[in-house]
Amino acid sequence: MKPTSVIFLIVSVLLACLGVVLCMTATSIANEQGIGLFTQVGDGDDNYIHYETFTEEELKKVVIKVSGVKVNVIGNAEESKIELVNFPNNAYQIQAGRSTLQISDNAGISGIIDLENLKINFNGFRDYLHYVFEDSVKEKSLNLYLTENADLVNFNITTTTGDISVSNFNTDCDFKIVITDGVVDFRDVITESSVQIEATESSNINIDNVNADELRIMSPNSECFVDITDTTFTRAMYIEVKSGDVYYDRVESDFANLDVKLEAPGNTISVYGEKYSDSYTEFNAPLKGDQTQPSTDHETEVTTAPNEQESAPGQSDVEETTAAEETTSEPEDIGDIEDEEENNTSVSIPANSLTVIIAEGSIEIK
Repeated sequence: MKPTSVIFLIVSVLLACLGVVLCMTATSIANEQGIGLFTQVGDGDDNYIHYETFTEEELKKVVIKVSGVKVNVIGNAEESKIELVNFPNNAYQIQAGRSTLQISDNAGISGIIDLENLKINFNGFRDYLHYVFEDSVKEKSLNLYLTENADLVNFNITTTTGDISVSNFNTDCDFKIVITDGVVDFRDVITESSVQIEATESSNINIDNVNADELRIMSPNSECFVDITDTTFTRAMYIEVKSGDVYYDRVESDFANLDVKLEAPGNTISVYGEKYSDSYTEFNAPLKGDQTQPSTDHETEVTTAPNEQESAPGQSDVEETTAAEETTSEPEDIGDIEDEEENNTSVSIPANSLTVIIAEGSIEIK
């Protein structure tokens, strides 16, 4: 090694040691004077929490897009606020307009370099030290609190890994949840609009004490376990799952005013304690324009061909059955809760219907 290189190496080591000594000295002085080393201060559990407040006066839409974050949305709170747990500085973005609130996370260098506003968001390495030297990676969570005055129209949550919890809402709002992998816990919600949940990988969906106009659960390409309790809907419910189990503890004691279609090829379907195989259909919804409900004195179909009805004597009865099938199969829009920035799966379902389709798994309605 050349003498010049040796000299530069020695100088570099001395400067590094001097820097460590200065940092240790500054830390000691800061502790003595009660000055925080980090801009984020940990709580009793050593979690680093950042709070943001906002106004709900004209708020109509909330959009949350995160990755690897646990999302908790709580309604009927005492104060409207955003709670970011274990998010490094500049690792999130909050855009609050007059009618829209958008919350997202920034990965990597995008959180530091803001190309849109041509600025650099960097306050020094000290803001990241407590994340670098943690023994284990702390779970990040986003907690959104809304008061009972929140008058929302749309609520969209999109996440990859990470659980989602929505609770305590009584508002005429369309809810849309898109999750890649995790648990969706949707409970204590009353809305006269739609609830839509889409899963793209293995997920568990728990719905408890929900009253909605329409409920739609979509996981056509992945495993999904659905558990619905103390829940009712006004117009329609549609569930499509590739594999898993669907359990529905129905509030009502029968399927009055509903057209029911349950499909689980090669598997068991349990309806109010009775066991069936492959499929189950039942038509009870009134025809359009009719004030009276069609007779429920019929045979329940449990074969693998749900469109084959038992023929009754008389041409008029056959025509009436055919008309009922054609009428109940006409799709009606579930409502526009599509995010303008995404092209997600859209399914139209007929009103007054309960439809569950599962390729591999069981269906139980209790």
